[in-house]
Amino acid sequence: DREMRRLGIGSKLLSVAEDFCNELGHKSIRLTTVNLLVPAIALYENCGFALQETESYGDITGLHYVKLL
Repeated sequence: DREMRRLGIGSKLLSVAEDFCNELGHKSIRLTTVNLLVPAIALYENCGFALQETESYGDITGLHYVKLL
């Protein structure tokens, strides 16, 4: 929801997920989004996720990101 953006909620959720993965001993987190979700892409990149691969789904492009923990 646009009214909920820029409040730090997404960053906090990612931080909790990272902490959880760290506790389990994981070395990285991978996620996939699509090119239409521009605000989500900005969030992921601002939180340190790096684009690793793209995949075409017709008019939509899948974006595969990874972050080393």
